[in-house]
Amino acid sequence: MKQPPGFSGRFTTSFAQYLAQLRLDVNPSTYVYTGPEAIERVLMTLGLHLQSSFEQPDPVLFGVNTLCARLTPEDNPEWVWVTPNQVAKGYVNDGEACPPDLLPLTQTLGLTFPELPEHALLLEASEDGEERMMAACRQAGLEITLLRELVDSAALFS
Repeated sequence: MKQPPGFSGRFTTSFAQYLAQLRLDVNPSTYVYTGPEAIERVLMTLGLHLQSSFEQPDPVLFGVNTLCARLTPEDNPEWVWVTPNQVAKGYVNDGEACPPDLLPLTQTLGLTFPELPEHALLLEASEDGEERMMAACRQAGLEITLLRELVDSAALFS
């Protein structure tokens, strides 16, 4: 019998053992800003140094309150995305029916990463835009840290 991808061949005998095997898979190029500046100020300052402005992308594609800045022309775009750590716990696309049990979640905030402060901002860039994003943060005095350095995947489930 063919085993599914990622199957190690080991089974657990308890839920605690199962949880101990879980590991958080974080994007290796996601950065976090936890400084005192509000998101509006960070977006304005970062946009100034990137020579771009942040806009709300298509919510159908992103769902959460992610803002993006285009760094290059449309034929080969480079992007920077900023997402607050605090987002709605549920989301329904505009024009779609909202199941009654989901409605309260769309009106309640939660943290994407509970280990981070609620005011933290997650910063990501397309492959070619990462250096520009990091340089703009340095120029703007925004201290950023790799997410994987702040989130200890082994400690999450112990």
